[in-house]
Amino acid sequence: MKRKAAVLVTLALLCVSCATLSQKHEEAYKTLAVMAESYDTAMKIVASAYNRGLLSNEEREQITNAARVFWSAFHQARIAVEIWYATKDVNDGDRAIAVMNEAVKRYTELMVYVEPLLRRVQQ
Repeated sequence: MKRKAAVLVTLALLCVSCATLSQKHEEAYKTLAVMAESYDTAMKIVASAYNRGLLSNEEREQITNAARVFWSAFHQARIAVEIWYATKDVNDGDRAIAVMNEAVKRYTELMVYVEPLLRRVQQ
């Protein structure tokens, strides 16, 4: 899951470099949508696992902390993309991509905690 999300985001960001401004904005929003959907799915799995007793309080706390960090980074990325869309400025675009890369990094850190849980749930 972690690798898949990182690959999708990286591909989307690479596509941004060779597209029109409108296409770049569209790809940025699609990337944000993929990250949000992946996060939502992961958190549903975490909640279900916790309710079924497959997750300790300590594990839940670690995941929750990592999730908060990701969600904050995600919203910073969303705001940066919105600013870029409004201004159409190259510097704002560069900043949006940098902030999105940071959100991807935080998502990857979250998945370090979620992936072992996914393996346990699948058994």
